[in-house]
Amino acid sequence: MKYLSTLGFILFLFSCNSDLKENGLSDENPIDTVGITAYVSFNSQCPNCLRSKSALIEAASAYSSFKWKALLIDDLDSSSLPSAIFDKYQAAKAKKIAKRLHLKVTPEVFLMSHGKKVYQGAITDQNKALGQGKLVAQSNYLMNACKALRINPDTSLQSTKAIGCFIEFNL
Repeated sequence: MKYLSTLGFILFLFSCNSDLKENGLSDENPIDTVGITAYVSFNSQCPNCLRSKSALIEAASAYSSFKWKALLIDDLDSSSLPSAIFDKYQAAKAKKIAKRLHLKVTPEVFLMSHGKKVYQGAITDQNKALGQGKLVAQSNYLMNACKALRINPDTSLQSTKAIGCFIEFNL
């Protein structure tokens, strides 16, 4: 009887480990926990990404001491964001990291300081619905979050709803 319970426990651990790997939660896709890091889901074919692109690059340029990680959801994105600013992850790896961070759409940002979530959500208030939005942003949420983080590294900001193209996680 003891043998069966030990075997059952070992099988349970094995299945948990398999689930972690299948869901992109293994050490193959580490989340950067040192310093300030911004993960951004991006897809050059999403009109909402194109609308938010200049605000994203503006924030990344203004806060170049932060680490900027672009999760490029489609394979055609290799030149959509400047390599001098962004470390880029392509397709499958990008989706695994996005899933781990609970990013659901493009564009969406996950800003963290030393492994702690500071802000998650929209880059600006430009996007109102998929493919619909304002030409000019009135609020740059990402820039505001970066400013707040620079003032107080222990800050935590309210998330905003990111509106964009859904990320398909059928890996």
